[in-house]
Amino acid sequence: MTLTLRDWIRAAQLCVLGVILAMVGPPTLGVVELVREDIRLDQIVIAAALDWRDFGHENAVNRLMADMDASDLKAISDTDCRWVDDTPGIYEIRCAWSHELKVALVERTFELSFSSQARVSHAGLLPGRGSLASAPPHRLP
Repeated sequence: MTLTLRDWIRAAQLCVLGVILAMVGPPTLGVVELVREDIRLDQIVIAAALDWRDFGHENAVNRLMADMDASDLKAISDTDCRWVDDTPGIYEIRCAWSHELKVALVERTFELSFSSQARVSHAGLLPGRGSLASAPPHRLP
């Protein structure tokens, strides 16, 4: 079997594509994992804010830590979160974290910043980030 010029060009194109994917792939996968963790943290913060409103601060802290551990969040810790109770009847949790992503292709490091927030009143979730749905208070049996 003899290779034509078209076959050689196709092989060269595949090699170049392979090299590009090898350099760009790992940073892309890293960003996808960080975004997945941020989305999961959004859900965890909402649940913790609802627990704070319904069952008290200590239960909410325990819920936040347990959910973060169960979700195996690698880039985030519970110390990245602040509990805000400036306004009576408003329970707010704010989490902010960042991660440095090294990109070998351009030999640079980029800092990616993320945040999650939930604000809850006795009527439900308040407008703003972390208010995906309204949730009535939980009732203990």
